[in-house]
Amino acid sequence: MVGMPFSGLLNNVALLLSLVLVYGTVPKSSDVRGLKIIRGSLFGLIACGLMATPWELVPGIFFDSRTILLSVGGMFFGAIPTLLAIAIAATYRLYLGGGGAITGILTILCSGLAGLAWRTLRRKAAYQLSSLEWYFFGFCIQFIVLLLMLTIPASMIIPVLKSITIPTLAIYPLVTVLLAKLLANQETQARHKATLDASERKYRELVQHSRVILLSIDTEGKITFINEFAEDFFGFHADELIGKSVVGTIVPEVDSEGQHLGQILTSYLKEPEQLLENESENLCRDGRRVRVQWKNTLLYNAAGEYVGLQCIGHDVTTLRQAEAVLKAREDQLKRLVEVAPMPLAITKKGHGIDYLNRQFVQNFGYTLQDIPTVDDWWPKAYPDPHFRETVRALWDKEIARTIAEQKEFIPQEVQVTCKDGTIRDTVIRFSSIGEKEIVVFNDVTRERELDRMKSEFIATAAHELNTPLSTVRGFAELLLMEKDLEPAQQREYLTIINEKTETLEKIIDELLDISRIESGRLIHLERQPCDIRQLVASSVNAYSKELSDRVFDLDWQGPGPEALQADPWKLKQVMENLLSNAVKFSPSASPIRVRGGADEAAVTIEVEDQGIGMDAEHLSRIFDKFYRVDSSDTAVPGLGLGMAIAKGIVEAHGGTITVRSTLGEGTAVSFTL
Repeated sequence: MVGMPFSGLLNNVALLLSLVLVYGTVPKSSDVRGLKIIRGSLFGLIACGLMATPWELVPGIFFDSRTILLSVGGMFFGAIPTLLAIAIAATYRLYLGGGGAITGILTILCSGLAGLAWRTLRRKAAYQLSSLEWYFFGFCIQFIVLLLMLTIPASMIIPVLKSITIPTLAIYPLVTVLLAKLLANQETQARHKATLDASERKYRELVQHSRVILLSIDTEGKITFINEFAEDFFGFHADELIGKSVVGTIVPEVDSEGQHLGQILTSYLKEPEQLLENESENLCRDGRRVRVQWKNTLLYNAAGEYVGLQCIGHDVTTLRQAEAVLKAREDQLKRLVEVAPMPLAITKKGHGIDYLNRQFVQNFGYTLQDIPTVDDWWPKAYPDPHFRETVRALWDKEIARTIAEQKEFIPQEVQVTCKDGTIRDTVIRFSSIGEKEIVVFNDVTRERELDRMKSEFIATAAHELNTPLSTVRGFAELLLMEKDLEPAQQREYLTIINEKTETLEKIIDELLDISRIESGRLIHLERQPCDIRQLVASSVNAYSKELSDRVFDLDWQGPGPEALQADPWKLKQVMENLLSNAVKFSPSASPIRVRGGADEAAVTIEVEDQGIGMDAEHLSRIFDKFYRVDSSDTAVPGLGLGMAIAKGIVEAHGGTITVRSTLGEGTAVSFTL
């Protein structure tokens, strides 16, 4: 070896490459101490191998590349393997002995510990260091080694330094860079492989264990990949599906709606852009049909050619079934709302109007086209801006209170303007269901009108009762106070009292009759055989005698039935009401015509006048209790009960009563028994 110094040096460099093999072969793990010991042992054995092929300058003075090995190894292997390698190498050098044993052991310790120190101070992974830094690191290590040469015998210091300084500082740093870069390359590749393995593992976990259906199909519709979840979902093993068409396996030829899915899929595969998102019926192995929502991605090969589809499916069977049930319930609710006897509106989040039922349109006249939003409703229902703002403020306040306090909505009563301009008294109720609200409109116009009519009736009844009572009381007081009245005068007073008493009795009878009608009971009848023709004629004659200045024309077609089973007194009351109204509401010079006739089925009587008549609105309410066409102070006296009582009496007999009237021309009332 003395004659071949550079040959030994080259052998050392070659042996260093075995460190790269160890670094790349033995697994690296910071948690497994056994692996660290193995790596450290192999590391130390390589150091011994280097020392076994040294450059021996003089007997007992050896030079080799152990310092490169230990310093670079310290940077890459870490503390435990490096310290173990230092211990093994130092022991072996001590075993070799010689004059440079102490110096050799010191170079082993200094180079290994310097590598560990550099690793710790840099706080940067060794594989990330630059070539320049590695060169500087190698130069520093070799400079330390040259300084340690001062520890060899004094007579050898100068010759040794002259022999090794230039080769050591020129070659060893370059070898350090080469070895470090080889190890760094191993580390980089290992890290890239670990990252790739982790990514692939995550991908496989995602694909195989994700709770979605994943499959790939080629341009002919054949399955090229299917994940485990899809296998479990459809009930097939991958081997049963790979290479087979989706149609006939997991896609039926014809779905439940009669669509030929095979033809549709073939068409879509030719123009796959149509198939990026779709929902279809799919088939399981056990024959179940399920709904799957698909999101598809086009697949291309390296040449950019379209080769198939990557399909991601979500089972929406339960969702669609729930939607169908919900829709059925919504339809049922809409049908119930549609036939509800009161106006209803369904709004969404207090802004849009989703639905108006038939009764709403009938009551108010507005359709969804008229009021698509709540903001459209306010100016139409409440045209007066001041009234509208007042109503809206109260409405918003009550809704806010209901939501904040989770309490029941207090019904709001307002007057709503209809599409035709009429005004209806309405009680509005509100209820919130999720994002939607149900608004119920209770039309109380008739009730409020009835309340008004009852109030007017009480005042009218008090007046109608007070007038005859005052007369009776006045003449009764005269009879009591005037003792010397003539018999004729007494008789006159008593006659007046009797007439007013009959008037009071008539008013009370009407009140009793209307009370029976309101309670839902028919008017009590005392039926007996009666001559209806004679009864009508008697009523007309009585009015003719009482009102001699009026013309009453009785026209009876043919003979009347002689034995009609009826209550003659109640029928006289009907005739009395009809004739009384005809007299009250017609000019004194106009005739009043009474017509009658009978056939095998029924008897019909009609009373017609040529009076003021009525318009359609009044005509529609002619049989309402307490209703009077004119309720002003100058109106014709009456309680507004006559027509309601007449209708009750006729219907109690099983008959019908009708009215036809033209404003300004007259009225005709007919009833059939």
